[in-house]
Amino acid sequence: CFSDPADAQALERKFAALRTIGVHSFYVALDDIEYKKWNCPRDATAFGPSGAEAAGIAQARLLNAVQAQLVATDPASRPLIMVPTEYYDAKETPYKAALRKELDPRVVVQWTGTDVVPPAISIPDARAATKAFGRKTLLWDNYPVNDYAQTTGRLLMAPYARREAGLSGELTGILSNPMNQEAPSRVAVTGVAAFGWNDVGYDAERTWHFSARELAGGDARAEAALLTFFDTQHMAPTFGSQPWQEQAPRLKASLDAVREALADGDAAKRSAAIADLRAQADTLANAPDIIRSGTVDPAFAEQARPWLDALQLWGRALQLTAAGLDAADHGTDAATRYFTDAGRLAAQAAAVQSIPGATRFDG
Repeated sequence: CFSDPADAQALERKFAALRTIGVHSFYVALDDIEYKKWNCPRDATAFGPSGAEAAGIAQARLLNAVQAQLVATDPASRPLIMVPTEYYDAKETPYKAALRKELDPRVVVQWTGTDVVPPAISIPDARAATKAFGRKTLLWDNYPVNDYAQTTGRLLMAPYARREAGLSGELTGILSNPMNQEAPSRVAVTGVAAFGWNDVGYDAERTWHFSARELAGGDARAEAALLTFFDTQHMAPTFGSQPWQEQAPRLKASLDAVREALADGDAAKRSAAIADLRAQADTLANAPDIIRSGTVDPAFAEQARPWLDALQLWGRALQLTAAGLDAADHGTDAATRYFTDAGRLAAQAAAVQSIPGATRFDG
């Protein structure tokens, strides 16, 4: 109840308890809540009929009181951070207009970009958010979080990309929303940190390699295995049907080249392509064991265990596929057996499930 002093006092007591252990920065999240109907009759009396505009006014009044109390209690406290209920775009609305007019200018507003999971964020996007909320926003980037339906059964380990250089001049800062899998999240979060440190000089690919090198403790073999694994977990979905980062771009390019050579009809090209496919399959099949033994933090291999197990099976299936293609190219009857066994392993790989309870959607 926004207008009930008892609720405001309860919030302040929570902050006071945290202050006793050294906390000086506080945060009120008002995202993903019902904001078009009141939770108590008192709010209707204080703010009038329910609706988005009234909700913006009510939220601002509560947050302004909290901000004033923070400063009165602890002048060293940082500005209050809030997540608005409409955090996911920069369109003009009655709710945003109310916040812009009523909210204490010291309060920091978080914003996720042009969507809940935006495919890209540009300088004009950030400027539009500044206009909508009446202040530069704190970008709350929903990457690499994997708690929505489109990420079921996935790790998100592509480089942090498609955020425009120069955004630092239009934002108050940037935050990453990570996966529940803390150690695998470091791959993308390292990119967010590097972009936040120097967005103009940021190189997504170089930072991606750096994160692998850090996890590998400088071991080149483990670093290469990690990059192979990262590529297979490269797909980054949005809330729509089209991902903003594609699945396994390096592996796809390699397999496309093999298919093209096999279709060409030239015997030498076919033989070379099958050899390339066999080498690619060996790399995939061997990467999980190298990662399990070579990463500095055992939490990475444990939290990524189902995906490593599946990769090993896919790699072995591809090894058998390469053997089958070679047998077929030489006209031997073994091809059918190889392809059958490859299909069996592929089915096992597809059936591997994520660790129950580790993410919001198991799969």
